[in-house]
Order: sequence, then structure tokens, then C-alpha cells
Amino acid sequence: MTVTVPPRSFPASFIQWPAHRLAVWAFLVNEGLLFGSILAAGLFLRFGGTVPWPRPGDALALGPVILATLLLIGSSATFNESLDALRRGNRPFARSWLVWTFLAGSLFLAIQIYEWWDLIQVATALSTNPGAPFVSNPWGAATFMQIFFLSTGLHGLHVALGLLLMAWLLVTETQADEKRLESVALYWHFVDLVWIFILSTLYFI
Repeated sequence: MTVTVPPRSFPASFIQWPAHRLAVWAFLVNEGLLFGSILAAGLFLRFGGTVPWPRPGDALALGPVILATLLLIGSSATFNESLDALRRGNRPFARSWLVWTFLAGSLFLAIQIYEWWDLIQVATALSTNPGAPFVSNPWGAATFMQIFFLSTGLHGLHVALGLLLMAWLLVTETQADEKRLESVALYWHFVDLVWIFILSTLYFI
């Protein structure tokens, strides 16, 4: 008697994923490992070093970053509305919600640039070392500044790329292409999620 073992199969939902979604997820996993390694290195240097890092609120102002975080979280919500509107066939609403997403993301990036400028000004005034304090820290360990500028700078570049992609969708009027809009939306949600980890690691721990 021969027993036939059915072949092992993946869930139908995974098999049915389109190629563009798989490609975006593969890219995001790679970027997630990059950010994760930077933040993990920061935590290792912080808790394994002898010089303390600044306490929350000492080196970084919490007010602007909380506002920026609310804007970024809100931009993910508006992006969802844009994608939902397109799937319902309402292209004008899809475009309008995408414009709001672009504006919220632009404000977030502007606040981040201001935070960099303000931190450099204050740190330069307090530091005894000449030059911009990218590798020194008047509040404690120099590794704090290095991890801060590396992680927030890399994240800012990702935000800028997301804004360029949204502008491209709006200018070329290809926001009506669901595959393209969904791909950019997945990327933007990733940018939002990464910021939550950066916020937790550098501002609140």
C-alpha cells in the first residue's frame, strides 16, 4: 500500500502576493536590518560604556520631536486614506489625501532639520572643542552624538526619498496606479515605524 504525502504548501495569501509587493518587502527588510544594527550598536555603546549618555530632555528638546512624531503618524493615516480612496475608485480623494501626506511629511522633515540646527548651535556654545559637534558631546559620551546624527540623518534621507516619490506620483499623475501607490505607502509606513524605534532609543530610554 502506497501512502501519498501531499506537498507542503505556503499559505495562499503569501502565494498570491504580487511581485511588486514582494520586492518592496524584501527592500524594507534589508533597510530594517540596517537601522536595527545602528540602534543596537547605540544601545551597546550606551550601556556598555563608562561615560553616561544625556538624560532624556537634557540634550534634545522633547516638544518639537513630539510634534514631528504626531505629524509622521498622521501622515501614515492620510496615506492609508489615499490608498483606500483609490481602491474605491475615488481618484480625486486619493490625490487630495496624498497631498496632505506630502505636506505632513515635509513638516516633519523641516522640524528634524531645525532640531539638527538647534542642537549644533547649543552644543557648539557649550563645547570647548572647536567646530561642529558631530563627534563630541558637551552633555556626556561622544557616542551619543555619533549615533544620533547617524540614525536621524539616515532616517531623514529616507523621509526625503519618500517625499520625492510622492511628488513624482503627484506630478506625473500616476497616483491612480494602485501598484505604485501601494509600494510607496508600504515604504512610508516603514519610515514611520523606524522613527518610533529611533524615538524610543534616543529620546525616552
